Amino acid sequence: MVNISSILSWFVPPLRRMQDEQAALAADRAKLGRRVDALEGELLGFAARQPKAPPVQPEVEVPTPSPTSVMVGGRPRMTFYIDIISGCNLRCPSCPVSDKPSRNGTPPVRGLMTKELLRKILDKATAECSISSVGLFNWTEPMLHPDVAELVTTVKSYGLFCSISSNLNVLRDVDAVLSAGLDWFRVSVSGFTQENYGHTHRGGDIDVVKANMRELAAARRRTGSKADIEVFFHRYLGNLDDEVNMRHLAEDLGFRFVAAWAQMMPVEKVLSYVDPDEPLVTLDNDDKAIIERLALPLGAAIAATTAHQETRCSLQDDYMTIDVAGNVNLCCAVSNRVSNRLASFLDTPLIDLQQRKAAHTLCGKCMSKGLPIYLEHRMPKTFEALARDNILGFYSRAGTALRS
Repeated sequence: MVNISSILSWFVPPLRRMQDEQAALAADRAKLGRRVDALEGELLGFAARQPKAPPVQPEVEVPTPSPTSVMVGGRPRMTFYIDIISGCNLRCPSCPVSDKPSRNGTPPVRGLMTKELLRKILDKATAECSISSVGLFNWTEPMLHPDVAELVTTVKSYGLFCSISSNLNVLRDVDAVLSAGLDWFRVSVSGFTQENYGHTHRGGDIDVVKANMRELAAARRRTGSKADIEVFFHRYLGNLDDEVNMRHLAEDLGFRFVAAWAQMMPVEKVLSYVDPDEPLVTLDNDDKAIIERLALPLGAAIAATTAHQETRCSLQDDYMTIDVAGNVNLCCAVSNRVSNRLASFLDTPLIDLQQRKAAHTLCGKCMSKGLPIYLEHRMPKTFEALARDNILGFYSRAGTALRS
C-alpha cells in the first residue's frame, strides 16, 4: 500500500523551493524591467521623439568670443602642458600617439623628462610669464613615468597648480602622487562596458580602470589629499547608456563627473575630412570609423563653425605645449609632425615663440574653418541640437524606440 503522506513529504519541499525560485526570478525580471525603464528615461532626457518625426533644426547661434588673454603685472598669464613621457600604453584612433610615423613623416621623440629639465623649463617660464597651471600631460600617459610623484613635487615647489590627465589603465605610486600635492586628476573614459570602451580607448581594459578608480578613491582617503578628481566621459554614438552607469560609479566614489561630446583629433585630420580635395593627412579606416561614431557629427559641426571665421585662438595665445625633449609644439590640438615643432623652449624667448605660432600656416587654415569654436565648444546650443538629432537617428536605425 502506497504511503501518500511519505510521498508528499518528499515531493512538496522541492516543489515549494521551485515555486520560490520562480517567484524570485519573476521579481528579478520585474526589477530588471524597472531598471531598463529608468535607464531609458535617463538616457532620453535629451529629447522626445515620435516615429518619422522631422529632425529638429538647430537654432542660429553666434559663438561666444574666444576668451581675452590675461596679463598679470605686464606679463601674459599662460597654461603649460608638458609631456613628461614620450608615449602611451593605449592606441586611441583619434590621438596622434597612435599615428604611424610613415603617415606623417615624423620621427618620434622618445624618452622620459627629468626633474632637471622640468626645473629649467619652470625657471624660464616663471621668469617670462605668469603661470595659471602646469599639466604634466598633453597626448601621452603621465602615470607611466617612474618618477611621476617627484615631478609633481617639482611643480609644487614653485607654488604652482599641478594637474594630470590619465586613462588610468596604470596607477603608479598613487599615494606618493597625491601626497606630493597634486591639485587636479582627470580620468578619461569612453565607456562602462569593454565593448564600448575598447573601440575608442583601444588597448585599454575598463575593468582595470574601474579597479584603479576605486584604489584612487581609497588613496585620497588614506592620504587626506584635497585633489579634485574628475571623471571625464567622452560621448559617442552607442555609449550613452554607459554614461549613466559610469556617472553612478564616479559619484559613489566621491569623484566629480563631466561628460562632453567626443571630438576628432588632431586638427590636421579635421581639416582633411572637411576639405578632402586638399588633405593634410590621409584618413585611414580607423579614422573614418571613429568619425562615424561621433555623436556630434563632424561635418555638420564644422559647417556651423566655418560661418564664423576666427582671428584669435586661446589655444595659440594662452597655452604653451612642450614635448618630452623640451620642444614647443604649435598647440595642444595638433599632431606631433616635425612641421608643428617650433623651437626649443629653453633656447627661445617667449615672445618669439608666440610670433612663430601666429605666423604658422596651419593656424590660418584652422581659423578659416572656425575650428577654435569647435575645439573650445563655443556653440553649445548648436552642437547639442546636432548631436541630439544624430543620436535619435542612430537609435531609430537600431530599432530602439525612444521616449521622453
